[in-house]
Amino acid sequence: MSLERKMLRMRAQLLKHAKSLPQIPFDQVQKPGTVTHAIFAHDAACRAARTHRLTDCSCAADVSFHREPAE
Repeated sequence: MSLERKMLRMRAQLLKHAKSLPQIPFDQVQKPGTVTHAIFAHDAACRAARTHRLTDCSCAADVSFHREPAE
């Protein structure tokens, strides 16, 4: 398996994990002592959807935040 394919597979697994966590409002994102994931949903025509670089974003991406459960 090529390195690029491994990276795509790992990225898909991480995204699936983050989406399975509870969604939180923006004002709770910087709560100390927690791990928060940001998920960006780009338009299909947005270059960032292909390059996976936020600096390439040319759309109004939907952003959701998800928090790891406290231990």
